[in-house]
Amino acid sequence: MLLDAVARAIVAQYPQLPVYVEQVPQGLQQGFSLLTVDSSLDEQIGNRFLSRWLLTVRYFPQDDGTSSSYEELHQVAMGLYACLREVPTLEEGFSPYHGYQLRHRVEDNVLHFFASYTAMLSLDLPEEAKQLQLEVNRVQTKVGEEQ
Repeated sequence: MLLDAVARAIVAQYPQLPVYVEQVPQGLQQGFSLLTVDSSLDEQIGNRFLSRWLLTVRYFPQDDGTSSSYEELHQVAMGLYACLREVPTLEEGFSPYHGYQLRHRVEDNVLHFFASYTAMLSLDLPEEAKQLQLEVNRVQTKVGEEQ
């Protein structure tokens, strides 16, 4: 869900470049790679769960034997800040994903862009699970009596 929505947002910003999700082809010449770095699912009240994701988007510039300028990589990073701050969901009627802790760095002529997202999820529980009853056996005693 989220990865597909983020991939669509990047494609909308950079339609001329390929975007790969999770799998990167060997020898990628130019384009984006989208990976989940970390994710968690924390149980909340009832059937609600707080889901958190840390994603990284790597941008590989054209490999023409020359080093890409930091200005080009910085411009791509600025475009990612713009399109990943608020990512529309793929389902109608849902609020967009809001990116936070957006940051980037350049290593070995590759742009690494990081974004965190959270979402509340509801799990549909089977009717039997909702109606489980707990039976408690209690023994009443008077003060001072042994059981």
